[in-house]
Amino acid sequence: MTIQQLQYVLALDKTRHFVSAAEMCFVTQPTLTVQIQKLESDLTYPIFDRSSKPIKPTEFGKLFIKKARAVIREYEDLQNLTSNLSNDLKGTFKIGVIPTLAPYIIPKFIYDFVQQFPETNLLIEEMKTEEITKALEEQRLDIGLLVTPLKLQSIKEYPLGVEPFLYYGHPDHSCYSKETITTADIESLNDIWLLDKGHCFREQVLNICRPKNDHRHLKFNSGSIETIKKLVENYGGFTLVPEMSITADEQKHSRKITGNTPVREISLVTHRHFYRQQLIAELSKSIQTIIPNQYIKGKHRIIDWIP
Repeated sequence: MTIQQLQYVLALDKTRHFVSAAEMCFVTQPTLTVQIQKLESDLTYPIFDRSSKPIKPTEFGKLFIKKARAVIREYEDLQNLTSNLSNDLKGTFKIGVIPTLAPYIIPKFIYDFVQQFPETNLLIEEMKTEEITKALEEQRLDIGLLVTPLKLQSIKEYPLGVEPFLYYGHPDHSCYSKETITTADIESLNDIWLLDKGHCFREQVLNICRPKNDHRHLKFNSGSIETIKKLVENYGGFTLVPEMSITADEQKHSRKITGNTPVREISLVTHRHFYRQQLIAELSKSIQTIIPNQYIKGKHRIIDWIP
């Protein structure tokens, strides 16, 4: 059994197609096929069910692939250990960012960052929290920018600061005319607009507001805070939004939530074996320049949630 054979198995599991897997590994299809067959012969158990279209792992294969993935991660950690400990910022790094942070943070710091570090290449993709954590655990991503705490042993968290939730309402809404709004004012209201399921921001909002019924005739599933704000402006009701999402023109619709103000914690996260501490430090420094100083430190009511 060789590392190369394990890499071929993982490629075939990902593509479920021999030609595509061979292309991913930069070898010919017969080479990849022969090596996987040789491995299966040595193991005396088939890893893939070739009668299935597309092919899929056998029950034994599922267990083998899980172990193989762990072995390859540790092997790559050993290969990267020296360069990681060098704290060199040179290289290409993949970053996953949740959609409720990406438009309000990435455009505000990324240009200056890449100008300052021209040898650092960042590949940034919007992904949901569950997708980011899975990709980090499988080391398909280097860094995530999302909301914490995650409570995952395989993940390191580097908190950057917190961001308050604001009330955002239509002029006809019952809370719109109030100068101060508390969580007690809104926690049981039924006309709140929410992001669709799968977005962590939805779960955070539901930890503040717990609507029992919604009698509106319009239902709209959206993954965009901007779309939700437009629904409020044009259709009525209210929502909660992160403070950094509010523009000058939208301030008339927003109110601070006073008293025990709910906030979300924003963090960079990595796999526990990611050692590029200088990269984390420089990214943290750049992002913190756009977070208001009063939210970088201090005690706040962080909305706890489990992804």
